Amino acid sequence: MIPIKALQNPKYNLSSVKQNSYFSSSDPKEVVAFHQKLDNKETPLLRLPGLAKRLGVGNLLLKDESHRFGLNAFKILGASYAMQKQVEKFPQIKIFCAATDGNHGRSVAWMAR
Repeated sequence: MIPIKALQNPKYNLSSVKQNSYFSSSDPKEVVAFHQKLDNKETPLLRLPGLAKRLGVGNLLLKDESHRFGLNAFKILGASYAMQKQVEKFPQIKIFCAATDGNHGRSVAWMAR
């Protein structure tokens, strides 16, 4: 079995981190209800027995997000919820942009449409 190690950067002072006001500890029921409005479907868990054996673990599952909303992008849940919260606060918002055309960028573009 491969041992897991955790390393901490000695130059990083966690106590100096400021809390970001954009995020809150939303009620999980609120988050689930929002995503259910988007016709959100559960994504499958795929078993990877060969890799599990190679890693020396009893079972290994992969959550396949590639089919969610037809985007082949796994970040849609976070982007969609964050964008909705901003629209609720600032209804005049007309444009969203992302500095990437990867998973997050595709998610933002899909939600903005």
